[in-house]
Amino acid sequence: MENNIWQDLVNQLRGVPYQFGLITLESQVHRVGFDVGLTDSEVQATEAKFNIRFPPDLRAFLQTALPQGPRFPNWRTGNELLLRDWLDAPRKGIIFDVEYNDFWLDNWGKRPKSIEEALLIADGLIASAPKLIPIYGHRMIPDEPNLPGNPVFSVHQTDIIQYGFDLADYLRNEFNLCGREPWPDQVRPIRFWDLDQFQEIRWARGSCEFDNSKGQQP
Repeated sequence: MENNIWQDLVNQLRGVPYQFGLITLESQVHRVGFDVGLTDSEVQATEAKFNIRFPPDLRAFLQTALPQGPRFPNWRTGNELLLRDWLDAPRKGIIFDVEYNDFWLDNWGKRPKSIEEALLIADGLIASAPKLIPIYGHRMIPDEPNLPGNPVFSVHQTDIIQYGFDLADYLRNEFNLCGREPWPDQVRPIRFWDLDQFQEIRWARGSCEFDNSKGQQP
C-alpha cells in the first residue's frame, strides 16, 4: 500500500512544469523528470558518504523513482562537493544570522560577548541537531526521528517555516498536485528545530539581512 502512494505521486509529478527564483515572463520553465529509483546499496552508500539517514518515507520515494532536474539533489551521480554544500546550507544560514543579525535562541544559554565564541557555540549546537536533507531547493526534511511523517521545512537562514506536514503533503503543495489533506492539529515536533522560536527571535528586531550571494530565494 505504501509503495502505491509513492508510485502514484511519481505518476502525478512526472512532467509537471515548475519555475524557481524570481519569476518573470522570461523565467525558464522546467519539467519534473525521473530516473530509476535508488537501490538498497545506493541508499546505504549515500547515507555513509554524507553521514545522513533518509527517513523511511523519503527513502521509499527515492527508491520508487529518483527526481531529476534543476534544484533536485541527484544522490546517484550528483557532484559530491555541491551536495555537501547543499547539506551544509542550514548551518551556514544560521551562522550568518548569528554573526550579522544578532540571532540567538534563549535555550542556547547566555550569548557570549565574543562573536568568535558565539559562532563556535552555535556551530556545535547545529552539529548535534537533526540534519536537514534537501528534497528540492531549500525545502528540507529532518533525518530525525527516523520515522515516516517528519515535516518538511522551507529553510532560508533562520527564516524557517513548515512547507508540508509530511513528505507527501509537501510534494503536493510544492507542485500544486491534487489530493492534499487538511493539516493535522499537531505536526511532529523536531528536536532543536523549534520553528516558532526561530521566527520569534529572527524577526524580533524587525527586518533582517539576507545572504543572497547565491541568488535571491522566493
